[in-house]
Order: sequence, then structure tokens, then C-alpha cells
Amino acid sequence: MSAKIHRKQDRNKIFGVILVGLGIIFLVEILFGSNLFDFLISLWPLILIVIGWKILRDAKHSQRKHENEDEGKSSFEEKSSRGFSKESGEDRFAHSAIIGDTSIRLTTKSFQGGNASSVIGDIHVNLSEIDFDSGERKLRFSTVIGDSNITMPKDFAFNITGSSVIGDIHIFGQKAEGLFRNLSYKSQNYDTAEKRIKIFVSSVIGDIHIA
Repeated sequence: MSAKIHRKQDRNKIFGVILVGLGIIFLVEILFGSNLFDFLISLWPLILIVIGWKILRDAKHSQRKHENEDEGKSSFEEKSSRGFSKESGEDRFAHSAIIGDTSIRLTTKSFQGGNASSVIGDIHVNLSEIDFDSGERKLRFSTVIGDSNITMPKDFAFNITGSSVIGDIHIFGQKAEGLFRNLSYKSQNYDTAEKRIKIFVSSVIGDIHIA
């Protein structure tokens, strides 16, 4: 990807974060301050937040498009060039970040669960190669401003709960789009399956993708 495109995407991200931040600050001031304005007027901070979120989402979609067009790099290697990245055979993972994307790929065959959180930044977790003997494993992911992208292993049973204040949720083909959305997915054989994974994903501003 060219340096010019990188600079444009970085400017869009910064502008989006600024709008979202200003909207949150003013909304908190209006809701909890001593001076209350007319209800309709008080909605303008929320409008700032939505506009900022749309700018951030459009920038991310544009970035993913250019990444897919690049040659000679895998998606994990491309994501690893920014923020925190990790690829290991550890049985359990735990990571938190304030600013920056997080990319994690696990290959353990004795998976025990894990969690990841981010204040500003996306979370990418690839669990397609994990395995474990039997029982239930739990995963928890949370972002304030950022997407969560989780790639799950095949031939497992899942119980998934996703929630987003501003953003879309996609779980195994099911979707919920818009504001204040919640989406649940549970395999039909979950309660009797030998290998079960329970997942909680939450985002204030950001999309959730689980596949």
C-alpha cells in the first residue's frame, strides 16, 4: 500500500477519533452537568459520535480493501505490521491495549480460553487451529472504539453473545445492524457437545465479526 494512501487513512482515523471523543465529552457534560438543554438540541453530541464512527468505519473498510489487493503478505503478516501481534502455542491468552490494533493467532492443542480488550483499536483473533480434549472454554473480548474480528475453529459447538452500542454484529451469517444492537448464537447441540466454546464480545463503537 502506498505511503499516500496510508497518510490519508491515518488522517481519516484521527479525524474520526476526534469527532467521537468530542461527542462523548459533550454528551457526558449535557447529561450529567448542571445545565440541561432542550432534548433535541442535546442530541447533537450523539450525531458527532455517529459521524465520527462512520468515518472510522469507512477508513477501515478502505484499508481492508487495499490490504486484500497487496501481494506477497498474508493477512496476519499485514496486520502484524501495526500494533501488537502474537502467534504462539500458549494454552491461554490475555492482552489489553490502550491504543493500537491487536492481532493474535493461537495454535495450541490444549486451549484453555482467554480474553482481549482495547480502548482504541481493532482486535483480530485467529483460533482456527486450536483444539482441546473436551469441556467448555470461555472467551471474552471488549473494545471501546474498534472492531472485533474472531475466526473460530470448525467442528466445535458455540454459545456466543455480542453487543454493540454503535456498530454492526455478524455471527456465522446472522447479523444485527445499527444502534444498541445485541445478537446471540447457540449451536443446537451445544449442551451435549463434547467441545464447547462460550464467547462474550462487547463494543461501544465498532463492528463485531465472528466466523
